[in-house]
Amino acid sequence: MQAKIINLEKAIAVFDRAYASTELFLQLIEKNSKFISRLKKSDYKKRKKTHDNQ
Repeated sequence: MQAKIINLEKAIAVFDRAYASTELFLQLIEKNSKFISRLKKSDYKKRKKTHDNQ
């Protein structure tokens, strides 16, 4: 079976709570891709605090 190539500019990636990878999110943003991720409440609070301090 041949693997399909996905055009990241036309796709929307969906991630679940256990997959909070800032590095991956930044790569997707660089490739002009859309994504949505459900985060654990504790991850959201950590990232918001880090973002607010910048």
